[in-house]
Amino acid sequence: MPAPVALRAEGLGKRYGTMWALHDVTLELHAGTVLGLLGENGAGKSTFINLVSGAQPPSEGRIVLDGNAVELNDPREASRLGIVVVHQEPKLANEASIAENIYLPELSEQRALSLIQPQRLVQRAAKHLEELGLADDLPAVTTPAYRLSAAQRQLVTIARAMVSDVKILFLDEPNSSLTPKDTATLWGLVRQMRDRGVAVVVVSHRLVELYEVIDTVAVLRDGRLVGEASAAELPISQAVNLMAGREVSQSGVRSRRREQAGEVVLRLDHVYTRAVKDITLAIRSGEVLGLAGLVGAGRTEIGRAIAGGDPVLAGTITLDGRVEVFRSPQQALAAGVAMTGEERRLAVFPSHDVVFNTAASSWGTLVRFGLVNRARQSALARKWIDRLALKGAPDTPIMSLSGGNQQKALISRSLAARPRVVVFDEPTHGIDVATKAEIARLIRSLADDEGLAVVLISSEVEELVQIADRVAVVRDGRIVIESEGADGLSLVAAALGEPTPDSPADPKDLP
Repeated sequence: MPAPVALRAEGLGKRYGTMWALHDVTLELHAGTVLGLLGENGAGKSTFINLVSGAQPPSEGRIVLDGNAVELNDPREASRLGIVVVHQEPKLANEASIAENIYLPELSEQRALSLIQPQRLVQRAAKHLEELGLADDLPAVTTPAYRLSAAQRQLVTIARAMVSDVKILFLDEPNSSLTPKDTATLWGLVRQMRDRGVAVVVVSHRLVELYEVIDTVAVLRDGRLVGEASAAELPISQAVNLMAGREVSQSGVRSRRREQAGEVVLRLDHVYTRAVKDITLAIRSGEVLGLAGLVGAGRTEIGRAIAGGDPVLAGTITLDGRVEVFRSPQQALAAGVAMTGEERRLAVFPSHDVVFNTAASSWGTLVRFGLVNRARQSALARKWIDRLALKGAPDTPIMSLSGGNQQKALISRSLAARPRVVVFDEPTHGIDVATKAEIARLIRSLADDEGLAVVLISSEVEELVQIADRVAVVRDGRIVIESEGADGLSLVAAALGEPTPDSPADPKDLP
């Protein structure tokens, strides 16, 4: 007997001007079922979620909830009806504690502070996390949110969603910042929700992990539903081809690599920051150096030290033979070192358009006598929009773009400054397979064709093996292995501190 329909979208669509972001989509969400909602960036996934969660009104079609047509005027109204969305970029109150964030909707309805009992709140939150199996994955519930890692913020946001009487739960890229262990924990939570009769919809581009938990698959392309089946009937390879409308392959990314890299551009000698210890690395022109390791191991902090984001407490950074002390990212950028960070929400200027976001690192070349040369600004933006095949006109608001196109805009910003060294921190975080392939080819092209020294930080070992010339593995703030041509198994083993079957017991002894 099929599971009851919790929500039905009938002919749902959204139009912006003459462009349909979503058109004539009919899709049923069944209670007690996990649906994987797939599609490239810009395919309509976020638009669909926005419509059925009350964030935006539809231009066509209707939403049927428990057999009744409903008009959802805002997300709060949807939430009261049991529709909850956990967004890709976790939305937490940074100064509030974990406990306060978990019960934030409840607290916001309290009209008098005297009704809030902090000790009771802490006890409830601790019990809730214990029941979800998250107590060991998060610090004390009194910890403020600004101290949490991206992965921990995601877990807190999901824990908050599971407090309410949720009937339909949307998870937008929930595993994009999680380690394999955290992802296993997350999938356990999803299965709990499914077993309670909740209709769960998961959006993720990490398809191998996604297929571990989903029951059914729906594929969007260019705003239309192009495929729907059980996960067994629609395997990953077929789903990817449906998403792209063509066969997708990343082969050939390394085919044009230089046989030998150039001179050393950047050198770190025994560098210490608050997070990393005794880091020694050399990066050459025309080379991609990969940094692997678990979330929180220190990979990002090495990148931030290189790009002036974290102060160097000891050791030296040398750029083109000159010792540099970068006191800010702006100073590093002026010297020729750029970085594209992991969290887009902290990097974009949300109230501005693509032109502004692309040119934001190049004001020095665009401003004269205190005035911005708009023609040069627009030309600079168009150059990178075309090169990166960014889907969106120059005057498009940045927040109306898909995550993948926002990422392209941020990469354009770094490259528009014409750096000698560029650090990419999780550049394919939360984007679709085809866009990942585009960015992989771009990174290789920057090294092979333009001679840049590139540092690539990624949680996806396969990505590092495919793109990087060398990979250094970071664990507990230290580099434990650096190798050319290492296989994925060796890198994962080193990140975990475990020997591979044919390796010495201590990863530091690996060649």
